[in-house]
Amino acid sequence: MTRSIRLLGVTLCAAVFALMLAACTPPQATSSQDDNVSANRQYMSALSQMSDDLAAKLQGFSEAASRNDTVSMRTQADNAFQVIEQMRQEDAPDDLKELRDGYMEACDELADALTSYLELYDDAAGSSPLSRDAYAARVKEIQDTYDEAISKLSDTDQKATELQK
Repeated sequence: MTRSIRLLGVTLCAAVFALMLAACTPPQATSSQDDNVSANRQYMSALSQMSDDLAAKLQGFSEAASRNDTVSMRTQADNAFQVIEQMRQEDAPDDLKELRDGYMEACDELADALTSYLELYDDAAGSSPLSRDAYAARVKEIQDTYDEAISKLSDTDQKATELQK
């Protein structure tokens, strides 16, 4: 009988110890949530860096355009296209796919605006120059595309800020 009581005591102690260990380990969902948060932060950090790079390339494009330096404009546009492609290649976590799509839509419009601006410069310098009105109309169209892209970027940035709250 004493042996049975000892065995029961040891079994109870083992059970209590197992329960204490189980209580000390975090639930699996928390680890998964931590992984998701970490992946989201990594993606947003990478996206932030690429956005800064893109802004620098766009600034370089603007400076080249102000100098009428078409070679530098093309170089900066190509550099911007490369950054946009890097953004496209960056794999977004499932939680941020909608944000990624918003950023990419805006970046595609920015790329369209840059391409259109380069085409405008080519056409203006071509053998049959554009009339002042035609030039102004195309500049307005390009500016509208650019402004729409910037607005979409701003809206997507706002959504990203709301997600972080």
